[in-house]
Amino acid sequence: MAPISKPYLGSFATLGEPEENTDRKTTPKCVCKRRHKWDDCFILNEKKRPQDYKPSKGVQEDIEKALRSNQPLRNQVIAYLKKREVAIPT
Repeated sequence: MAPISKPYLGSFATLGEPEENTDRKTTPKCVCKRRHKWDDCFILNEKKRPQDYKPSKGVQEDIEKALRSNQPLRNQVIAYLKKREVAIPT
């Protein structure tokens, strides 16, 4: 018996467009404006930093300002890092 054809389902060409990146939807945006979890941030988690890494002064200042001006965000970041036993940046 031949398979039943369903012409209404059809297939569609993508015209060479890249597939949608689902990582951008699931990976949170950090306070450093990159897409990673807070405990993976080189600035928030010193243990993740490469040995010769030095954060740019502007990014460091932006993070400090964001955490100072947004107490709920600061509390959320601190609780998240504590839960993962990450030293809290001062």
